[in-house]
Amino acid sequence: MKETPSEWLERLFEFENCDECGGGADDHEVCLVPGIGNYFARCKHPEAVADGGITKRPSRYLISGG
Repeated sequence: MKETPSEWLERLFEFENCDECGGGADDHEVCLVPGIGNYFARCKHPEAVADGGITKRPSRYLISGG
């Protein structure tokens, strides 16, 4: 079964919150990696996270298996 990026995001945060910002699916957006087809969850509110938290580097985010 192939899931959509939105379904993946909902499943990702179904039982826990983000380690970086403490938010859930509503606090993140799905970003596609062009040419690869993978996607990652990016926080919609990075300003709400104190020092040492979320950054704009995708390597810190949760990434799909494609």
